[in-house]
Amino acid sequence: MDFSVEDLPRAFGSDLLEAEWEIPFCKSLKDVEGHKSSSLPSLEKYTLQEEFADVYMGVSKTEFFAIFDVQSPLEKTLYPEFKKGDAIELIIDTNPSKIQSVTTRFVHHFVFLPLPYEGIFAKEITRFRGNETRSLVNDEELRSSVHQTRNHYKISITISLNALYGMSGSLEKKKALGIGYRVHRFKGEVQEFPHNGQSMHFDVHPNLLATGLLT
Repeated sequence: MDFSVEDLPRAFGSDLLEAEWEIPFCKSLKDVEGHKSSSLPSLEKYTLQEEFADVYMGVSKTEFFAIFDVQSPLEKTLYPEFKKGDAIELIIDTNPSKIQSVTTRFVHHFVFLPLPYEGIFAKEITRFRGNETRSLVNDEELRSSVHQTRNHYKISITISLNALYGMSGSLEKKKALGIGYRVHRFKGEVQEFPHNGQSMHFDVHPNLLATGLLT
């Protein structure tokens, strides 16, 4: 059988990266965006995806914070087909390992809707593999607020560390978190971190997540 270059899967520079940065200690959500090191690194030239959102993260003794500042109008949300509308996917692994290729109970995959859809603001949508399982985080434990203008919106997210498996009462012992995200736009392209999802499925292979060092 003959093959051509077109038959090969597309590769991206981000396929070869192991992104690592520091997630700073912040006393509150208000402190996150103003912190000099809370911004996640830009990987646009490696994923070959337009970056239309700035992302910030921080952690306190009791809470995890994330801010997605999206330079795109907020138009429409959907669920369960959230990828067709405006939505944020956030993946957090509280026990990151570069040799752990399947989803364990330490991995949390969340979706946040900047506009509620039939009363839904946020959900955990993690799918476990094999015997690894636990209860999903209740919707009520996923808090968010949205500031919206005509061509822009900002969603601020707060998650209690007690809601994240493996984080309760052990922040001092934790050195890092595995992190990944997707920002979806209604009738628009997606922004992904740390890889382009066309070639690297970091949502189901936690060893592909970026490493956020807790400082």
